[in-house]
Amino acid sequence: MKTLRLLRASATLICLGALALAAGCNRTPQPQLHDSMAQVVVPGSTTMWDVANRAINDNAEPDASKLTDADWANLITASQQVRDRALALAAQKHVVVADPMVKIQDEGGPGASNAKDVQAFIDAKPAVFSQQAKNLAAAADGFLIAAKTKDAAKLAEVSDKLDGVCESCHLQFWYPQQATQQP
Repeated sequence: MKTLRLLRASATLICLGALALAAGCNRTPQPQLHDSMAQVVVPGSTTMWDVANRAINDNAEPDASKLTDADWANLITASQQVRDRALALAAQKHVVVADPMVKIQDEGGPGASNAKDVQAFIDAKPAVFSQQAKNLAAAADGFLIAAKTKDAAKLAEVSDKLDGVCESCHLQFWYPQQATQQP
């Protein structure tokens, strides 16, 4: 009887351990900041700006006729990807900039930060970083609205805003030492 209880208890522990392991295996890893920027945000925002720039006519006015259906579709895809990644970063309790030994963009250049510096900047102000990521998501939402309605004037407006959102975050977290050098 005692042996049977020990076997049941052991089987229960093994099953619980297996379930816990399986649950851990199904977790989606949190995106790292450097990878997010290099693989999603920079290419996506470049597409967003490129499409917005093509929607300007020779008189420097917004003109939806300058864009193709493929341009609008590319804009939707890029905007959704940037928005989704920004929201994922905003939701993280602890943002990891990069794996150890990873050299981030501009590292080694004059006035540039390294991953450890950027990590310290974010760790010092995690709520501010989260809000910056939400601002990026909101800017991407503006592009989505413009793309879904094929509104070139809205596209021009949100393109200008995106530049400010990016610069604001970079000055606080990527290269704050340069913020003091701004006019």
